[in-house]
Amino acid sequence: MKFHSLHRISFFAGKENMYPKSSCLSAGLILVLLVTQALLAQSFSNNESSKEQPPLAAKSSEGIRIGVADSMTPVLRNTSQSESQALAPAIAWQEPVSLALARNEFESAQIVIEASSGQTLHEVRITLGPLTQNGNPSQLWPAENITLWRFEDIEVYNLWEPHQSLGWFPDPLVPLNEPFTVEAGLRQRLLVCFFAASEMPAGTYRGELTITTAGAGEKRLPIEVTVWDFLLPVEQHFTLTIPIWGGQMENMYPGTDTARRRATYLDMLYDHRISPFPLEDDEIEHAIVRGVRKFNLGCFDKHNVESEKANSIGKTAALWQQRGWDKMAQTFVLLGDEAPRDCYPNIQKQGKRMGELAPHVERCFTVSPEMIQDISWIHDQMDGAADTVILGAANCFPTDSLSRQVQAAGFQLWWYYVASHYYIPHSSLEARQVFWRHWKYQVPSQLHWGMSYWGDSNIAGRDGRKWPQIPWDSKQSRSGDGYLVYPAPGGTAFYPSQRLEMLRDGIEDYEYFYRLQEVTDRLEQTPDASTARIRENRQRLAIDDKLVKSYNEYDTHPEKYRAYRKLLAEAIVASEKMLSNGPNQKNEK
Repeated sequence: MKFHSLHRISFFAGKENMYPKSSCLSAGLILVLLVTQALLAQSFSNNESSKEQPPLAAKSSEGIRIGVADSMTPVLRNTSQSESQALAPAIAWQEPVSLALARNEFESAQIVIEASSGQTLHEVRITLGPLTQNGNPSQLWPAENITLWRFEDIEVYNLWEPHQSLGWFPDPLVPLNEPFTVEAGLRQRLLVCFFAASEMPAGTYRGELTITTAGAGEKRLPIEVTVWDFLLPVEQHFTLTIPIWGGQMENMYPGTDTARRRATYLDMLYDHRISPFPLEDDEIEHAIVRGVRKFNLGCFDKHNVESEKANSIGKTAALWQQRGWDKMAQTFVLLGDEAPRDCYPNIQKQGKRMGELAPHVERCFTVSPEMIQDISWIHDQMDGAADTVILGAANCFPTDSLSRQVQAAGFQLWWYYVASHYYIPHSSLEARQVFWRHWKYQVPSQLHWGMSYWGDSNIAGRDGRKWPQIPWDSKQSRSGDGYLVYPAPGGTAFYPSQRLEMLRDGIEDYEYFYRLQEVTDRLEQTPDASTARIRENRQRLAIDDKLVKSYNEYDTHPEKYRAYRKLLAEAIVASEKMLSNGPNQKNEK
């Protein structure tokens, strides 16, 4: 089977596969939710009462300002809204968009359009001119590999104090296909996303974006995008697996389910390096072509042994072998989710039975921190019945020590999150940076519990209207915990969230580390290779403690990660050049 590079999907649509939530993962980790909400509530309470606020830049006499912000920076819509230092927007006014990425990678930046307090901007239109390398029209960035999104805002509430608003936050991304309005004193944020195809020539591409309004004239914003001279692989070396259960879209818009929508939805997830489940048999080969390398064959209920389900999964595993898929990708099963102590006999039997039926299938089970206080007891129960512990991880738990205990007990380790890292009030950095922690701790897989758990109120709507005609209800939909996409009007498409974009960027960052490790291992096997280059690469791979010291001790400045990512890219390019030039490299001591 021939693999091709990731391709950009311009319009996102898809089908929610019916998959009962109770049969696989529970929302779980109520303690995490309580602690997280309490901390956020305190933080936002302090924000509102703080007397020392970061100064706002002077308003433009022209009624409009154009700025650029890192995609990891949360930019709030209200220019007068109280903003803590942690959420203060780092906006570069009238500065160019400047990005760098590898081939076969996506990367994005925010464009901020701000209206002065006395003037509403009407009929705002965005035009993106051609991006060329050194002005050469034959070296053109394909227009189909550039996407412009407009941010929508959601009012986020405290789950445990439902009348307490935490403020309005940007998250849904909707296609920018018509003029828009920016109310006086507010900001509209856009996301411009570039994809460098696998055949894209390395170098710097320059162009211009034009913003026109009905009453404030025209503004131009230079754009500069550099393509580094190396290729990110199609194959996923990090697995982020997420269920697409529940039929949420079909419940919201009955009768809109089509094979085309599902296929396009799945391609959107593959574009974001997600491994979705469950998949139909006739969808497996395309998923492998798109890079998926770990597939979930099924989930068990913790309250029952489910012998028939084990037999069914065993038959599916045999089909994988018959068709040769097992030579191209791995498979796993999820034993009973977050099992309490009295359910461990069930998941032990599930695991042992799967070991008999399909010994090559990885057996995973989730353990919340409340149950893992006695890892030796869990080891005694699951030794020989499971291969992998999926640990509930969060900044408010001793994830470092718990992870070491799991690994020391001989289990493989994944992490999973509930109301942590991907929760809307979190900084956008959090959703991307967590994959740097995955690399630091050598945890190559992650389980997330839901792609589109929108809640009944959003599905039902109000007075015959649904989002975006009415505000999104974040009270019932857990403020982002359990969904990473939004429904387009009429059920025609799935729109991505800002968090989903950050997840992909974080997984691609992980691939930088993986690629640098690959080339460094090859250099060490090359006669007369530069020892200085190898030593520097190993230092980069360890991640400087000043950037990531532990699971809950890490830098929160996006520019620090950009700078380190550039060092990784330069090390990859230099190492690949050494390998391509052969063994005659000077051995620097």
